[in-house]
Amino acid sequence: MGALGRGRHGGRRGVARTGVSVRFEEPTEDGMIRWKPVAMAQTPDFSEVESALAVSDQTLHPDLITLYGSYWCGDLEGDEHSGEPVSLVTVFNEQGLRDLVDSLAVAVRRQVEDGLGDITFPVAATGSDVFFVLDNATGRILLQEAGYPPQKVVAPSLTQFLAEL
Repeated sequence: MGALGRGRHGGRRGVARTGVSVRFEEPTEDGMIRWKPVAMAQTPDFSEVESALAVSDQTLHPDLITLYGSYWCGDLEGDEHSGEPVSLVTVFNEQGLRDLVDSLAVAVRRQVEDGLGDITFPVAATGSDVFFVLDNATGRILLQEAGYPPQKVVAPSLTQFLAEL
């Protein structure tokens, strides 16, 4: 997994701030702050996203619910995949979850309005306008530039994509 699970958190010094749902350890000698994911007590409510998807006669892919609805966690940066750096989209706390759900619902509505084809959801950033996205209909992971149709399939599933990091 390379660097997956290690992130730099600026001034955070291993102390949980209000609303933070992740446990931090003290910084290492090289300034890295290791954190531990915390299991969510219950599956979050994705009904806003499901409602937006209903227009296209789809339901939310179960892999996306698992990715965003299982653990509170900090930055997850991995090695490259398909020649692109990987920074997984994660949910850090309740506010981050609400923001994510709102963003996903807006993204669905825009994709339907723009007629971009299959609905996709970001699962990892690359540091540019290209993202790793999950195709909601098939579960495949694709590279996609923001505002354009997906460019290519990079993994047959989220599980495979994560295993390759």
